[in-house]
Amino acid sequence: MPSAMWWAFATLTTIGYGDVVPLTVWGKVFGVVVMIMGVGVYALPIGIIASGFANEIHRRDFVIRWGLVANVPLFHGLDANLINSIAKRLRSQVVESGRLIVYDGEKAEKLYLIVSGTIRRKDEEGENHLRQGAFFGAKSLMERATFQANYVAVEKTHLLILDAKDFHHLLNHFPSLKERIEQTYSEKTSVDFGQTEVKDLESL
Repeated sequence: MPSAMWWAFATLTTIGYGDVVPLTVWGKVFGVVVMIMGVGVYALPIGIIASGFANEIHRRDFVIRWGLVANVPLFHGLDANLINSIAKRLRSQVVESGRLIVYDGEKAEKLYLIVSGTIRRKDEEGENHLRQGAFFGAKSLMERATFQANYVAVEKTHLLILDAKDFHHLLNHFPSLKERIEQTYSEKTSVDFGQTEVKDLESL
């Protein structure tokens, strides 16, 4: 059993076997301790650096999301806590050029915000090009209806998506958001998209 344990530790710590190895039981015990400490010396700082890097990336992504949400006309001027709640629930997605994102008649289950790229909206009345800072799907989600146009990525596009479940959760818990959406779409009943000017969000 001691020989098997020595083999296991030497293998798991990827030390391998050299020309000089301990022969006695206590020598192998000491060797095992040194191997574990050696691995720990490398593993500890790598873990700290990786964790710090991941946190920094997360903070940067959140700042970009917060800035985008805050500047969208639909959410502009809302309470900072509400914008924070919206930003936390957004998930990121990148779509390639030519991909159909939603189609006419599809049940609305998501709200889309454009971080970068261009999307072509096409219906019976014509075409619109939605760019950085634009959004679509809020009205359809609000009315639990279907999309009334096809949305296709003209180029590689980065989207932030809010699922229907989170959208309705926010409406139920934040009356100001529900009031804002109802007010916005009572004025433009046929519009389910919007465009705002957001400059260089990714530089944040």
